[in-house]
Amino acid sequence: SISLVLFMLGVVSYVTLSALSAARSLRESVVVSVEVANDISAESRKALEMMLGDKSVCAGYEYLSKEDKISDEAFRSQFEVDLDLLLGENPLLSSYEVTIDADYSNREGVEMVVDILRSMEGVEYISVPPVDVVERMHNTISQVSIALLLFLALLLFISLLLLSNTIRLAVYSKRYLINTMKLVGATKWYIMRPFLATALGQGAIA
Repeated sequence: SISLVLFMLGVVSYVTLSALSAARSLRESVVVSVEVANDISAESRKALEMMLGDKSVCAGYEYLSKEDKISDEAFRSQFEVDLDLLLGENPLLSSYEVTIDADYSNREGVEMVVDILRSMEGVEYISVPPVDVVERMHNTISQVSIALLLFLALLLFISLLLLSNTIRLAVYSKRYLINTMKLVGATKWYIMRPFLATALGQGAIA
């Protein structure tokens, strides 16, 4: 029936859109660690945070102070001694964990963002995930997204074809009733009204 076809189209559309949303989330899994100097000025920090706050390039960022880093149990468990006690001071640098926007998660985009960050005053070191891994992930997600869109387009075409045939069959099965209504002077709107009401009801249910 029409409602079943519309329901199937709605389900597949929802699944496809959810998959595309998940693909975008995967693209935004590229994280760049930007370590800043201990003596970075307030002006340089503000300029860096303004750049990181640009939503067209960075999806978001998290600031990690060097105190938070050295107090992290997972990090401290990698060493048999306390680094701050051994060296007399905290050797780590504060950093910004930057999530690259999905539109810039390819090789060229990541390299562009890293070049901008390296040119900023106060930035000491930038840790970037392997570029070839980023490129492979981007290509794979792009291929999956294209395949999903093609599948949705094919299903949409099939659904429209089924809907057209179903409507034609429904009208054909009522042809004698429609002709009788025309003979007694029924208007075009009066004849169409029950068909439209049924279609709207089935669409709402779907």
